Parts: sequence; structure tokens; C-alpha cells
Amino acid sequence: KQMHRKTNYIQKTGNILLLIMVCALAILFPFSWIGESIGLPFNNMLTGEGIRYFLSILPLSCSTHMMSLTISLIICISTWKESGFGKQILYNINHQTGVKPTFRQRQAFNIALTLLCIYFFTMVCMSIGNNAVLLNIKGELLPSEQMMGIILSTLITLTFVSLLYGIMSHQLRGWNNIISSLYTGFGTYGVWILVVMTATLLYDAILFALIPL
Repeated sequence: KQMHRKTNYIQKTGNILLLIMVCALAILFPFSWIGESIGLPFNNMLTGEGIRYFLSILPLSCSTHMMSLTISLIICISTWKESGFGKQILYNINHQTGVKPTFRQRQAFNIALTLLCIYFFTMVCMSIGNNAVLLNIKGELLPSEQMMGIILSTLITLTFVSLLYGIMSHQLRGWNNIISSLYTGFGTYGVWILVVMTATLLYDAILFALIPL
């Protein structure tokens, strides 16, 4: 029940944010027109130039780094929950949480956790030393162009490990369950894809309309 309440809270938060940003985006168009009419240094979004700009940023809002991160995160959470890997981790942290695992589940968890530790150990090794692979030109990990790639690769690894645990522990049986575990989370958290897309549109529209160069 507690997990269900948290899920509902996440959904409601996403719904509220989406509604606010859609309203803000709708208000921005007449607001920029009114501002330009009274002499403010605004770009009118209702002109031909404004409409062309908005249409040009519309497809870009679906191909940002944040969109890739959001989709990957939803897939990771979906497999994490459907495979039971998340519950197994919680049980190992607190034995009073969840159901005692079977021998097969313990073996699957040990293998999955070992692979996860190998991944993180590899990433740490590639971040140590002056000539480390993951460091930028200045020899620093942050900021760097590959940081988003590191985050995405971590989410992909967590997804793979969750699937592996689910298959070995028989939590996921058959190709139908395995594949469906990748996208069941979109029904619950899909609103955040719309939130990210709308936020990107709103941000670019505000830069064009209210902060002209």
C-alpha cells in the first residue's frame, strides 16, 4: 500500500506539473504579443517568425538528453519492479521488508549483484588517474560531455541486471513477460515524458519571446 501511495503521488505530481506548463505555454503566446504591443523588448510568438520558431523547436523537444534520460529511467524502474530485483535488495537491507527469498532467488541475486559491482568497479577504474578514459581535457570528471552517457550506461546496466535476475529467479518467465517488463512502467510514469517535452518547449519559447538577443 505504501508503494502504491508513492506511485500515485509521483503520477499526481507529474500531472500537476504538466498542466501548469501547458497553461504557461498557452499564455506565453498572447503575453508576448501584448508585451510587444506596449513597447516591451519581446518577440511576438504570434508572428510568422514566432510560429516558425516554435515549429522548429517542436521536434527538438523529443530528442534532448533529458528525454533520453527520462525514457531510460522509466525502463529501468519498470524492470527493477517487475523482476523483483528491487524487492530483493530491500530485503537484504532490512530482513523485515518483503518475503524471504528462495534458494534460486538468492543465487540469482548474488550473480546479478556481482555483475553490478563489476560494472561500478570498471567505471571507477576508468575515472582514476591523470589519463583516465572518463576524464575531460582538464583531467576532471565533472563537468564532461560524456557524463550523460555515463548516467545512461548505468541505467542500461541496471536494466540488464534486473532482467537477468528476473530470468534466473523465474520471476520473469517467457519472452512475453521479459519484453513487457521493459515497458509496463510507461503506463505509470509516462506522464513524465510529456513533462520533459513540455518543459523543453516552454524553456526555448521563453528564451525566444521574453529574452531576445
